[in-house]
Amino acid sequence: MIGIGFSRPKKFKLFSFLTRLWQGWTPYSHTYIRFYMKDISLVFEASYGEVHLITHQNFKDQNVIIREQWIECDDREFDSFISYALSNLQKPYSIRNILGIVMHRLFGVEWFIDKGKAFICSELIARAANMQFNKPIDFVEPTDIWEKLYGKDA
Repeated sequence: MIGIGFSRPKKFKLFSFLTRLWQGWTPYSHTYIRFYMKDISLVFEASYGEVHLITHQNFKDQNVIIREQWIECDDREFDSFISYALSNLQKPYSIRNILGIVMHRLFGVEWFIDKGKAFICSELIARAANMQFNKPIDFVEPTDIWEKLYGKDA
């Protein structure tokens, strides 16, 4: 099983504030995947400049968890996710994708697509969970993942 979660930092962070505002004042600014390896709960995310793993407890110490959706997966799917996660650790955070999202939403252009060379949180989670959207996956926002899991009005 993997859990797709939504959060925001406990302390004020300008980027989180702006993300929430951009999304229509959502209670979350970030998305991540949580999973278990043996008895350890880990969070897989793109933040703080890179893709990384952090223990769930350390993540909770710094963030307000808004909601998590647990998804069943078989051993092959879980192994595929773990391989994906490990092969993408320490890849950089993508400011270019943020600019791409702004340009795509405001002007409909598809600039700054890097196809997984660098990540924002929602792109990383969409790729790791094999989610499909009606736009380039580089431009997937946390709200897109929320809507995929819970619907537009949730």
